This record gives sequence, structure tokens and C-alpha cells, in this order.
Amino acid sequence: MQIAIAGYGQEGRAVHRYLRRQEEETGVKCDITVCDQNPELEVPEDVWAQLGEGYLEGLDSCDLVYRSPGIRPDTLQYLNPGLDGNRITTATNQFFTACPSGNIIGVTGTKGKGTTTTLIARILTTAGQQAHVGGNIGTPALDLLGDIGPEDWVVLELSSFQLFDIDRSPHIGVCLMIAPDHLDWHTDMEEYVDAKSHIFALQETCDIAVYNADNAYASRLAEKSPGRKIAFGASGEADVRGTDEGIYTDDQKVIAAADIGLRGPHNRENVCAATGAAIAALRESLPVGDCAGVHPPPGTQGSVAAAIRDFHGLEHRLEYVGNANGVSFYNDSFSTNPAPTIAAIRSFSEGQVLILGGSPKGADFEELAREIAGSPVKHAVLTGEEAERLQAALEQAGFTAHSWGGDRMPGLVAEAVSRAETGDVVLLSPACASFDMFADYKDRGQQFKQAVAALNNQ
Repeated sequence: MQIAIAGYGQEGRAVHRYLRRQEEETGVKCDITVCDQNPELEVPEDVWAQLGEGYLEGLDSCDLVYRSPGIRPDTLQYLNPGLDGNRITTATNQFFTACPSGNIIGVTGTKGKGTTTTLIARILTTAGQQAHVGGNIGTPALDLLGDIGPEDWVVLELSSFQLFDIDRSPHIGVCLMIAPDHLDWHTDMEEYVDAKSHIFALQETCDIAVYNADNAYASRLAEKSPGRKIAFGASGEADVRGTDEGIYTDDQKVIAAADIGLRGPHNRENVCAATGAAIAALRESLPVGDCAGVHPPPGTQGSVAAAIRDFHGLEHRLEYVGNANGVSFYNDSFSTNPAPTIAAIRSFSEGQVLILGGSPKGADFEELAREIAGSPVKHAVLTGEEAERLQAALEQAGFTAHSWGGDRMPGLVAEAVSRAETGDVVLLSPACASFDMFADYKDRGQQFKQAVAALNNQ
């Protein structure tokens, strides 16, 4: 059997490991070709390599092509006219086929996926369930297979790239807020939303759709599910509500707002989503009689509240870095489009100096600029390829307190510090991708933390 792995990043490597494990279990051999744009890539000795220019060509004769999330299936077919669509698959599709448990929870949305995915798993494990986290966060899903039992729960973060051609929906689908993103990959907003819709569209009547009732896109997508609906949001009609007082399931308080470990009103939405999904899972796993309720099962409310209280977020997502000379520093490098940056700005009442900019993703900055103009942001330090467009949007909104910070993180932090006063917040929330100056958002966030640490060593 001839198999190509198109793209040899984290998921592509997991596919290779999976295929070799399958060979050992079944005895069926396969010839694997690794295809990657990096001509210097080191590949295992047991595969063929097709690297650099033209790396996606000549795959017509393959029995199966595993595409990595960054590669569109229609690109593969355009470059390989003889390649049928049914011979293109993904690691995500293979995981759904091979997973020994049907208890799969999938989380998608434009922002908050990683936070919500992790919190769902924390709630389940705190309540005594076995839960595994993977997908677009942490461990590739195929690498989890050997550890999953038939009654375990699997919580996957699923991007639009992974959902684009998925052939089944998770048992519990979760859709957070949706806003324009990845329009450098998707042809338009309609295609982006359509990819997200697969979190619900292939569900059955026994499945569950958890959705953001305050977001028009998410509400529209939930209608595609024939399963039970659980709405979350701020309105009184939501099954799981987040208010200034706390998180409620119907009229029952799950946790007081002051006890929530995550900062910001946008994280209140994430907590509501995680609460709704985790309670639905717990009501199926425990003998409560009525699986359709939204309250925590008897004996679990303390565990649900404890997990929410003790979870303070993920690295590079509104991560508190430290304080230097009375100024607090927060790393929100994961915010690579305007929507999460707007949410980050709204998380602080203090004066803010915002580090903004990076490489393009096709975003429109008008709404972000208006938000900045009407917010406690005192100054914006601009950087990267998008600095010019950001400057134009800010000035159009009447915000002129901006400056160029250079193209190195120490200089960006130094410029931000020079604009900040005691009691202010310096917030790295770029609203752009990072590939013009950094390896990825993690590298960008790590360099920010190192630059902040250096301030206290001066």
C-alpha cells in the first residue's frame, strides 16, 4: 500500500507513528512517502522523502494521502488531477475511526478552544472520570489511542482546518464564538463558517450540541445538529448562564464569579461552555436517571466548582508574567486575530500599553481600532508586517497614541515600558500571526517573558 503524508509537522509525525504501529499489529506493510516544503527536513530512515519545491506533486498513484491541517484538499487534487477525493484523509478522521471510545467531545470556535478543551477535561478528571486531551492542543490525537479505554472521555480541540473535511461529528460538539479568522487559508468567511459547522452537522439524534447562544454564527450552526441542544451565554434563556454574580445552570449557582480562576468576561463564556459540556458528559457516565438535565449530578457539584476555581488558564493566553516597577505584564501571544485581542483589552480596567502587530492573516482591523479608541488603552506599540495597516485603522478611529517598536522583542518591551506608568498593564496581544519575526506564537510569547524577566535583573 502506497501512502503519502502531506506535511510533516506534529500531526504528520503522529500519522507516521500510527501507521508503523498498525503494521506491527496487522502485518500489512505500507510504503510511506513524506512530503514537506522544507528541503532540509530530516525524515525517518523507513520512509521515502519528497521535499522542497513540488513536494505535493506526483501523488496520483497513492492509495491514501494524509493531509496535514495546513494543506487544503483541493490543492492536492489540483496538483494531482488523478487523485480522487476519497483517497485524501486526515489524522482526525483516522482517529475517529480507530478510537476505542465513542465518548468524544470536540471543541471549536474562533477563540477559547484550548482553554475550554482543557477545562472540560479538568472538570471530568476532578469528578473521577478518565479524560484525555488532544487534537489541535497538546498531544496529537492518534498518539492517544493506546491509552484510551472504552469508557474514557476524549476532549479534542478542533480547528477549521481539521473540521474542513471531517466525516463524522463528535458525540458532544461545542461551538464557542465565531468571528472572522484564517481568511488567508479559507476562500471567504462563508467557507470558514461552513468548516466549523461540521462540529454539529454530522451528529445523530443521540448526540449533544453545546453552543454560544450570544453568537449568531454559533447559534445558526447548532440548528444543523439533530441532537439535544445546550445553550450557554449571558441571556436568561441560556441553559448555562454566566453573569457578574457567577455561573448558573438554570437557577442553580455552580460557582460565584469571584471564585472563577480565569480572568476576563470572555473567559466567563469559556467556563459556561466547559460547564455545559462536562455536566452533559457526567450525566451520561453516572447513574443520575435523567441524562437530559443540565445540573451537576449529585455529589459532583463540589468537583465542578473546584476544577473551575483551580484552573488559571494556559500559557500564552492572558498569562500573567510578572510586575516590574509597578507595571504588570501579560502574555496573550496566542491572540492572532482581532477578536481575542478585543476580549483581552476588555479584561482590564487599568491603563494599558498594547503591543500589537505581526504577519497577516487577512483580518480587518476596523473593529479592533474602534475598541482601542474607546478603551483604557493609553498607547499602542506597533510591529511587524501589519504595522502600517494597523496604524491606518487606528488613525481612522481617531487613536493617534501609537509608535513603532522595532522588530525585536526586547525593543518592543522597552518601548512599552517607556509609555507605561505605575499601575498600568503592558499587554502583548498582537491580533496577528507571528511568522514574520518569530517561529510561532509560542516563540513570540516566550521571548516576551524573557524580556520582562530581564527588566527585573537590570
